[in-house]
Amino acid sequence: MTRDHATDIPHIGLVGPELVQSLLIGSMFGDGALSLAPKKQSASLEITHSASELPYLMWKYSVFQELCVHGPKLRTDDGGFGTNLRYRLRTRSLPELLAMRTRFYPAGRKIITAQLLNLLTPAALAVWYQDDGSFDATQGSIRFCTHRYTLSEVELAAEWFAGQGLHATLNRCSGRQAGQFVLRLGRAAATPFLALTAPFIHPSMARKVPAGMTLGEAL
Repeated sequence: MTRDHATDIPHIGLVGPELVQSLLIGSMFGDGALSLAPKKQSASLEITHSASELPYLMWKYSVFQELCVHGPKLRTDDGGFGTNLRYRLRTRSLPELLAMRTRFYPAGRKIITAQLLNLLTPAALAVWYQDDGSFDATQGSIRFCTHRYTLSEVELAAEWFAGQGLHATLNRCSGRQAGQFVLRLGRAAATPFLALTAPFIHPSMARKVPAGMTLGEAL
């Protein structure tokens, strides 16, 4: 897999920095959000998952623990479709995260660029998949929910996957998500994709891989 220059990745001086950075980058493509501190001289990472995904979030906390004041906290959300129990993990505000926020939010909205895609390691890609991906056991295919991104950004992602030898297609959404797109890897691309990422997929996310696949060997 291609990588951007190492100097472009904000290093946080902790034990196991490679995993910390991969988890940070993967989370930014997926469910993570970076918020500016009041004086705009640092930023904090926030990750929220449903209660059913708490074991996965606790794994993230084990990696980010030295960046956090406390572990995930329970939140009750009512989005108009009933009450949902969710857990939120938030890091301290850190100057090291400010540069990454500038890159992912150049105009206040999280984006995808070719340079950011080149930061993806197999571990980071696995996190993005666990956050926003799903596996169709019937078709053996994978789908990434890329609704928050523009068409041109999703096309960039498809080109990046093609550069890794993984053919991806764009599917137009319908209904309430009309005008948005998802990224799909067919069986021929899904098989090598899962072989690459399975060592970094948490066992609690087994629904995202074929039955019997060994997970989490590199965690």
